[in-house]
Amino acid sequence: MKKGSKPIIVYLLIMIMISTVFVLLNVGFKLKTEELSKIKFETENKLKTEQGKEINFTADYQTYSSEERVVWIATNELGMIRRTEPALTLLYSKKKLEEVNRLLKQKYD
Repeated sequence: MKKGSKPIIVYLLIMIMISTVFVLLNVGFKLKTEELSKIKFETENKLKTEQGKEINFTADYQTYSSEERVVWIATNELGMIRRTEPALTLLYSKKKLEEVNRLLKQKYD
């Protein structure tokens, strides 16, 4: 070998090593990106599943707490009856109400 060709060979070897490092880094980043994309896809699917479960739970809650079902259980299983008359009837005079409102206004003005 000539003395002048040694620097060229060293230069080429360094360039090949640098190129190899860049190629390996590129492949590594690509693999990591694909792995993270797969994890993201799986996580999104889990999220959609959990949201579906939440919607189902909400629907079940609404079904079980509906007035129709509660009344049916109260009458058929617990033997309760519906009240037909109001429990308490309040009577008041319009004059008395106006007087109380006037007194309250005076007190807080």
